[in-house]
Amino acid sequence: MITREMFLEALKSMKEASAIIEAYHMQFEESEKPREKYKDKNLLVVGDFVQCVEVHGNSKGTLTEGEQYEVKRTEETNRDGLYFTIKNDQGKLRKYNSKNTQFKALN
Repeated sequence: MITREMFLEALKSMKEASAIIEAYHMQFEESEKPREKYKDKNLLVVGDFVQCVEVHGNSKGTLTEGEQYEVKRTEETNRDGLYFTIKNDQGKLRKYNSKNTQFKALN
């Protein structure tokens, strides 16, 4: 027959083993999961940064490819999107749609 003391000792051993196993798995999760460089542009908030990854024709001279721009304002669109405002290379505030492929949102 299994006594209560035997049961409690086994339970204690199982809890300790479970904690060790969990810690073992967590160390690999943290080291193997690189942080994403970009996030969804629809999640932008004031103070975030976007990076210009390509310059469209009508933005030549006002944006620089590879440059990071701070988001100054955001507002929701009527169609599940977001407008974000940045200050371009000429110092002017410009509004862009989150669907614009010129930008990627930095984490």
